[in-house]
Amino acid sequence: MLRVHARPDGMGVLGFSYGGYMAALLAGMYPFDWLVLRSPVIYPDADWLLAKEDLDRREVDAYRHAMHTPENNRALAACTAFKGDVLLVQSEHDEVVPRPVIDSYAWAFGNARSLVRHTLLEADHALSQARWRRTYHAIVVDWLRERRRGGR
Repeated sequence: MLRVHARPDGMGVLGFSYGGYMAALLAGMYPFDWLVLRSPVIYPDADWLLAKEDLDRREVDAYRHAMHTPENNRALAACTAFKGDVLLVQSEHDEVVPRPVIDSYAWAFGNARSLVRHTLLEADHALSQARWRRTYHAIVVDWLRERRRGGR
């Protein structure tokens, strides 16, 4: 999922999973004010021209269990270029996006105006329980309200 939101006082993008990967790439190309990534995936640059359905799942899984830097991944390089505010949310029991992916993204946002990380305790990748979805929604709404008030 990928959503772009524009209002007079700023523009931002929110992405989940593959949408988070795409949002990260967009954030390096457009002057968004804020960026919300929930469990953003990551892919090797060598497979850039392949459809995600054609990727070797074992290779992708192995790639995601290692730390990566902006020098070897275009999505992370885009994150390095981002200058706005970032909310990075992970699920504690994410079966798709392991912690090294989230850590790689967090490390890449070194030039962001601010970075806030949240872990949804006990949650899975899909937020399959209503309480996890409510918690995520509250985190995003509170964070966006803070941005609107000018907080960093």
